[in-house]
Amino acid sequence: MSKYDDAVKLSNHAISLCDNALYDEALKCFDEAVKLCPDKDSFWFNKGLTLSNLYRVDEAVLCVKKALELDPSDAAYWNFLGLLYFRLKDYDNSEKNISCAANLDPNNVNFWFNLAKVEFKLNKYRLALEHINTALALGPDNELFINLKKEISDKLTL
Repeated sequence: MSKYDDAVKLSNHAISLCDNALYDEALKCFDEAVKLCPDKDSFWFNKGLTLSNLYRVDEAVLCVKKALELDPSDAAYWNFLGLLYFRLKDYDNSEKNISCAANLDPNNVNFWFNLAKVEFKLNKYRLALEHINTALALGPDNELFINLKKEISDKLTL
């Protein structure tokens, strides 16, 4: 069996462990997978997801950045990196990364919602309103979106 096959096997096992919330054990498998195949972006990304589930957000950021070095065209990676920065209350970096995700995949309703959320935190209410309206155009009748739009609109009328 090749290194790559071994790494895929480890990664698949790690994903199963994550499905059962066994994140410490999963992390060990992802560590081995990235050692075997350090150029496989999905291994780095999944390691980052696992680290975030262990509340090791700073380490998760580094893993997702590595995944993006290997594949900068993956909008989900950009979005997740933005969400990690959001958890760290680094709203400027959050906005920058989620914006990349939305530009790469402009039909993804969640990216626009996430972007509106971070812009709301940055007090960029007009931009937040524009982006929540985009989210609503793509996914109408979503209660979370409607509630955020109301919060944004309330700020704009003050």
